[in-house]
Amino acid sequence: MPDAETRVEAYAERKQTMVIELIEAGEFTAYPDALRFIIAVKDAGIRVAAASSSKNAGLFLRKIRLDTFAAEHGITSESLRRA
Repeated sequence: MPDAETRVEAYAERKQTMVIELIEAGEFTAYPDALRFIIAVKDAGIRVAAASSSKNAGLFLRKIRLDTFAAEHGITSESLRRA
């Protein structure tokens, strides 16, 4: 591929822009089973933390609303605050 070395940065920047746009638009979603697991763990009184090597993790995690997910799926949880 001609100029691959010089174009890689432009491609990476465009990909990053697209990922951010998709996250902000709500096009990325967490796995429902993972969200159910987090709710169950919180209900058991266990503190929850997240770790990721993705620089987009913080943005993605801020978009996840466990209270909304629980309401949409009929999950009753004492550990979730209603907003």
